[in-house]
Amino acid sequence: MRRGLGVGRSLVAVGSIVALIGCFLPWLSAGELSGQVLTSNGLTGTGVLVFLASVAMLLLVLLPYAATSGRSALDKPLAYALLAGVGIGGLVIWVAQRWDSLSLLPPERAIGLWLAIIGMVLVALGVGDLLGEKPPKSPVRPQR
Repeated sequence: MRRGLGVGRSLVAVGSIVALIGCFLPWLSAGELSGQVLTSNGLTGTGVLVFLASVAMLLLVLLPYAATSGRSALDKPLAYALLAGVGIGGLVIWVAQRWDSLSLLPPERAIGLWLAIIGMVLVALGVGDLLGEKPPKSPVRPQR
């Protein structure tokens, strides 16, 4: 029997999609004044951890729907929390490494980074909801 997606898994899925879109857009652009514009996206450095964690979380959300039983042993709040930690950690490290050359304002200069941040915030909210939910009751089997 398949369960509903729920608020937590929905937030994780939407946040992962937003972060994935952000990974392909510019996270950093520099050199506008010199004429040689250099851009960097989320597929460089530790930003790739955001990409990989987002893909893995989407797979975790979809896994129960691909199984014939409608359940997955990997679909646990702890798995989402670990993957969210990897994604958020990669994002924080990427920003910390480039803090001196990073320009967050105006947002269109780093639109991908902003989308990745928003996506990871949504993922964190979804994981928080998943960690707070009660585990599903197992069906009662009649005794013989």
